Amino acid sequence: MQQRLPVVLSVTALAVALLGTTPLGRAAHELTRVIPAFAKKAGYASNAGAVDGFRASKTARAGYLVPLGADGKFPVSVGQVGPAGPVGPPGPAGVSGAEAWALVDPNGGSPRLVNANTHGFSAVDVGPFGSGDYCLTPSPGVNVEATAAVASVEAFYSNVFGIATVRYPTTGPSCPAGQLEVKTFTDNPIQLSNQIGFTVDVP
Repeated sequence: MQQRLPVVLSVTALAVALLGTTPLGRAAHELTRVIPAFAKKAGYASNAGAVDGFRASKTARAGYLVPLGADGKFPVSVGQVGPAGPVGPPGPAGVSGAEAWALVDPNGGSPRLVNANTHGFSAVDVGPFGSGDYCLTPSPGVNVEATAAVASVEAFYSNVFGIATVRYPTTGPSCPAGQLEVKTFTDNPIQLSNQIGFTVDVP
C-alpha cells in the first residue's frame, strides 16, 4: 500500500492541474485531502499497538500492560514484592523407611548375615525346626515383635527355587522372645530347605 501511494498522489495531482475548476477537477481536489488521512491509518493497523487486545501504558491502569523499566523491574506505581516473611515452624516428621533389614546367606546350614546388606540385626541362628528355619536377633532398640516384617527369596545365595516367609507363632516351638523367625521352603516337594538365601525388612 505504501509503495503505491506516491503513484496515486501523482495521478491525482495531475488530474487537478489538467481539469482545473471543472466539477471533475474539484472532485479530484477533494480526493487529495482525503487520501493522506486514510494513508496514515492504513500504514498502522488499528490493533498493531496491542497484545491479545491489551494496550501498553507507562503507568498502572486497569486493562493495560505496563512495561518493565530500564532496571528490569516494574515501576513503583505497579507495586513491588515485599520482603520474605519469617520461616514457619517445622512440619511433622514423615513416615520413616525400614527400621531394620538383613540379607541371610544359608551357608550350607551355618547361616550368616551379609554385613554389607544388613542393618538393625546382629545375628542369625538355626531355628527350632532345624534346617530352613532361622532366628534373627535384632540390634538393641529394634522391635521385631510388634510389627509386620516381610521376607523375600534372594537369588545369588539360593541353590534351589523356593519361598521365604516370616513366622509369628502364638503356640508351639518358636525363636526366643525378641527374635524374628523366618522359614524357607522348596516348592516341590514343599519342605524346609537350608539352600535358600533371603532378605527381610522390618518397617
